[in-house]
Amino acid sequence: MNNQHLVLASSSPRRLELLQKIGIVPDVVMAADIDETPLKGEKPYEYVKRVAQEKAAVVQKNYQDSYIISADTSVVRGATILGKPIDRAQAESFLKLLSGRKHNVLTAFSVAAPNRKIITKVAKTAITLKRLSQQEINWYLDSNEWQGKSGGYGIQGPFEVFVKQINGSVSNVVGLPLFNVYNTLLGLGYKMHE
Repeated sequence: MNNQHLVLASSSPRRLELLQKIGIVPDVVMAADIDETPLKGEKPYEYVKRVAQEKAAVVQKNYQDSYIISADTSVVRGATILGKPIDRAQAESFLKLLSGRKHNVLTAFSVAAPNRKIITKVAKTAITLKRLSQQEINWYLDSNEWQGKSGGYGIQGPFEVFVKQINGSVSNVVGLPLFNVYNTLLGLGYKMHE
């Protein structure tokens, strides 16, 4: 089997599940402790890219001879980044903002190779939601599925019933664009399926 050392620089159980789905089991799962506050005037694309790169750089200090995967996912409406809601009221405001409209989910991921080369890419998925009634919003908020999720929702749960259309990678919305990550790893010399 694979004797290459791989680190997932994320505490997200969803990212771990996605990697396992394609046969990648990280040797180490380690959250990168960085400040994820957007910089003043920072555009969403630059924001997710910077955060993913910073996560990889922090973890790479301890694992210089490893492959490292880091990522940052943001739900974006216009030029507004909708982070993880701090409470139910903020989650409700996010859902009302997204209701009946199209928005984008951006995931930047960085893959660092043992030779210190780092590749960072950004994947975008466009999502259109149905118009949500107050009853539907309350039902979803009561599920507590919104907690700890960008934009206040997780597409892999009951929220999927509100998704009218998706254009792009579904795994990107969950937190890691598998097609892109897989091919970037291969391009950096990671040996799959040995």
